Amino acid sequence: MSNNDRDGLVSYLIDRVEDLVSRATVANSPLANAAIELHEVDHPAQQVSVNYKQTLHARLVDLCKRAGAQDEDLADGLMLLMEGSYTARVTLGAEGPARSVAKAGRMLIR
Repeated sequence: MSNNDRDGLVSYLIDRVEDLVSRATVANSPLANAAIELHEVDHPAQQVSVNYKQTLHARLVDLCKRAGAQDEDLADGLMLLMEGSYTARVTLGAEGPARSVAKAGRMLIR
């Protein structure tokens, strides 16, 4: 797989995140809500949320490493962008910072 193909995979992912968070129907990530509202470590919903987010992060790490990243920093940055974009969409609307998540993601890829 060429570098352009690999970079394209990461760019495609971040573009889809921007598409998702720019929809008017997006209220927030249900799993993030569960993690915040049901924060007891042994609560079943908390465990599902944490497991999902850990799996998502691991998949991002794998994708970024296949794209040539030497460490987890790119995956960490993309995860923060993804998570933060949901909150920004709720608090600041579709015309707020969430509209720029793909651009910010591409800046991280460089």
